[in-house]
Amino acid sequence: MRCFFAIPLSDEANDYLYDLMNSLKKELKNYNLKIRFTPKKNLHITLMFLGEIKEDKLEGIKEKVRGINFKPFKFELSKLGVFPNEDIVRVLWIGITPAKDAIALQKKIDESLLSVIENKDHEFKAHITLARVKYSKQSSKITLLVKKVNVKNIKNEINSFGLYRSELHKDGSKYFLLEGFEAKSK
Repeated sequence: MRCFFAIPLSDEANDYLYDLMNSLKKELKNYNLKIRFTPKKNLHITLMFLGEIKEDKLEGIKEKVRGINFKPFKFELSKLGVFPNEDIVRVLWIGITPAKDAIALQKKIDESLLSVIENKDHEFKAHITLARVKYSKQSSKITLLVKKVNVKNIKNEINSFGLYRSELHKDGSKYFLLEGFEAKSK
């Protein structure tokens, strides 16, 4: 099964991002893009994508992560950005600030699982994926639009993260919470 660890967002952040995505859809509709926006219910910060995990490994993964000690933390939504770069836009995302606590939590997850799964050696960037762009010769126009958007600094208080299963369907991914992990100290 496909699995990942993620931080859920507040209802206020989800509502705001949903409205922002609708606004972006209107702005981008004339750009001849193949773009898929993230459904409101799927918005989150991915801490670690595990990929395909055999069911017999799942309990060992959960057990390792249950031992992680983290304090509740706060962040705000920050700027709109693109991956991989401004010349080739494949993902529209929202960053968070400060990101240090989410980065620290991701590192703890990564370190706790070193003996269980293969480490995917890449830099973690705390973000919320808003949309994926399949093909576009309009990257420069998308980048100009992104630079004009002022993001409302919605606050989020994080007391937990989750392990999710992802099922791919023709109408998009569906996520199912397998286990939640609570902050252990205040």
